[in-house]
Amino acid sequence: MSIVAVIPARGGSKGIPGKNLFRVAGIPPVVSAIEAARSCGLIDRVVVSTDDPTIAEAALAAEAEVVDRPTHLSGDRATSESAVLHALEHIDPAVEIVVFLQPTSPFIDAAALCEAIEPVRSYREDVVFSAVETFAFLSQLDDQGRATGVNHGPSARARRQDREPQFLETGGFYVMNAGGFSRARFRFFGRVSVTIIDERTGVEIDIPYQIALANTIAPIVDPAPSVHPVTFQKRSPATFIPEHLKNAPRDTSRGMMTYLEYRFRVEFCREQYVEIGDYATYRGLDWFASPWDEFSVGLLEDLNVGAHRVASAAVTDIDMLRVLAATGKPIILATGMPTLDQIDRAVDVLGTARLVILHATSTYPLPAEAANLRTSTTLQNRYPGVPIGYSGHERGLQISIAAVTLGAVVVERHIALDRTRWGTDQAASPEPQDFAQLVRDIRVIGQAMSDGVKRIFPGVRAPLAKLRRVPA
Repeated sequence: MSIVAVIPARGGSKGIPGKNLFRVAGIPPVVSAIEAARSCGLIDRVVVSTDDPTIAEAALAAEAEVVDRPTHLSGDRATSESAVLHALEHIDPAVEIVVFLQPTSPFIDAAALCEAIEPVRSYREDVVFSAVETFAFLSQLDDQGRATGVNHGPSARARRQDREPQFLETGGFYVMNAGGFSRARFRFFGRVSVTIIDERTGVEIDIPYQIALANTIAPIVDPAPSVHPVTFQKRSPATFIPEHLKNAPRDTSRGMMTYLEYRFRVEFCREQYVEIGDYATYRGLDWFASPWDEFSVGLLEDLNVGAHRVASAAVTDIDMLRVLAATGKPIILATGMPTLDQIDRAVDVLGTARLVILHATSTYPLPAEAANLRTSTTLQNRYPGVPIGYSGHERGLQISIAAVTLGAVVVERHIALDRTRWGTDQAASPEPQDFAQLVRDIRVIGQAMSDGVKRIFPGVRAPLAKLRRVPA
């Protein structure tokens, strides 16, 4: 079944011009909508309909498709439905479900979105939209400006606990049978139901103060947002390569050379790291590196990196670990090569206050039987309070995803632009589209794991009312 998400995002707006690019929690709302759609593993394609080249650029950078919206569908009087219908006409006509997302809702819940897709995919509903429960008493004004109750009478106001909830449309998402939508040409047709979302995620941005409101509550909606730092390696080849290997022949993509010459060729210099740092700042990314010697620690400190990573081969370099500990910065400790005793000694030097430990097996590529994922639990028990993550060198994504279900709070993978090119660990490195899929899957798993408290979720209420024969 083909499922396509369409995100209408025009450049103009009477209330807030350019609001689809105003940042909420550091991310433009149009990008947040794209990420929500991608985090729901049921959606095949994500399309942004826009008349604005800057929005189009942001959408393409977030790996969405773009449909250029014509002028007559971009004015204040044009409906969102018209933009979605136009987009559907320009993509695969075999689309069976269209997911209409509005970037004016910056906190679209991917898990709730997936929940909304299911009843449409199984043909139980034609439309499912996001809503929050409300017990508010509503009134309307008559022709003379006097208020009358909409959902309550003048002499009877039931207590909250005695009332059935009503549902406030949030505007975040609408999941629709594509054929029915194309025939009806409006978003509510046939059998319509709701997916109830957390009220905190139901904020909609239409007037300026709502941007400030959204940024204020963002830490409450997502108190621990995921970050994606980029890490490199920094070595001094003349120092770290053993003497007996310096002149050893190395067959490379540029022909035969000594191992020492090869290591110098693949090493970034200070000026290149300055360029990397500038670009990372421009893209809103953090970066740091794994220093392999004390000189490299000094260079990285001079570049003001925010953290350091200890390569697993360097875990036994106690002198360098002492220098790293003295920086007072967070340390990520890879453990693919050392024994538990060697890890213990490293932890004694580094301390645990700012430490993250990554379980790994340093084989490239890693066979599944050598992943030994339960070692993560061993590390969790051995170093209580220390965050434990996973550094993967396997082909594919399954083992990294499994590590998350075992409690990995950090996942590290190498990345390759093209796995078929020459390189030591190309076969163990996801390409960009695979890496994006890994991020989406990890986010969905994080939402699915929840807190372990047994509860009856709002979406259970409707089928419960239909299916329970014996009242509790």
